[in-house]
Amino acid sequence: DMEATLIEECGNGPAMATYNPINEALDGNDVLCYMLHNGDSIPISTNDDPSFNFSPITMNYGQTYFICAVAGDDNGNGCVNFNDPCLSIGGCVEVIYHEIPSATLTGGADICDGEDATIEVNFTGVGPWEFTYTPSTGGDVTVSDITDNPYIFTVNPSITTTYNLQSV
Repeated sequence: DMEATLIEECGNGPAMATYNPINEALDGNDVLCYMLHNGDSIPISTNDDPSFNFSPITMNYGQTYFICAVAGDDNGNGCVNFNDPCLSIGGCVEVIYHEIPSATLTGGADICDGEDATIEVNFTGVGPWEFTYTPSTGGDVTVSDITDNPYIFTVNPSITTTYNLQSV
């Protein structure tokens, strides 16, 4: 049996499912392997353990995929022959890969003392986001629970100041 808890993986993985072989019964020429598919039971990838990395060539961030245990005749490479008439697809677990968030900080203005400057932060990935920036005058500033993309804020420095994005 496959543990049925949704796996949400940030980045390319690997996403690792848990399989319990408690009720497993294989005949002499059967093997157990695992497949990743998008809901149509056609393998995107197969593996000898329930661990799969995201592939940008064949997959999309944010889409639901499934890791399933598969039993059947050995295909000669250690996985099952998907044409086996006795092929058995066991329990599956859902997995969603999320793009690692990133951000760019833009803005720049020559301002006089007491004037405001606008800074824009553009994000990738799925929000809400959090980022930390550091003004050259010192002290990290963290902004959390951002749902606007781009996120625009104003600063009012009293001296020439550079703002650097530290983390997302």
